Amino acid sequence: SQLKKLVRRIPTDSTPVEDPKEPDSSSAFQILEQFATPDVITDTRKRLEAGGMGWGDLKNLLFDVLNDQLGPLRARYDALMAPDSELDDVLAAGAEMARSRARVVLNTVREATGIQ
Repeated sequence: SQLKKLVRRIPTDSTPVEDPKEPDSSSAFQILEQFATPDVITDTRKRLEAGGMGWGDLKNLLFDVLNDQLGPLRARYDALMAPDSELDDVLAAGAEMARSRARVVLNTVREATGIQ
């Protein structure tokens, strides 16, 4: 998926998996902190600092967290963007309302300027 590709492209250093890492120096971890539960954040921080968790593992976790958070939003977006969706109905109703108002204004302007 596009989201997975974006997460995989987050820059990280080449610290070996078994070496301890500094989570706060990682953009991926900082993003995780914004979306994950406190328990996941604490556990991930401990695993990174202890060594044994690689940046790739962190990125996989980040993708899972983001995907879980964005899934319902993505489904709603897809439903709105589908042909003949409720969004099309709302836009059509708005366009008709705008046309009606524009007709009134244009008729007033035509009468005021003597243009028929």
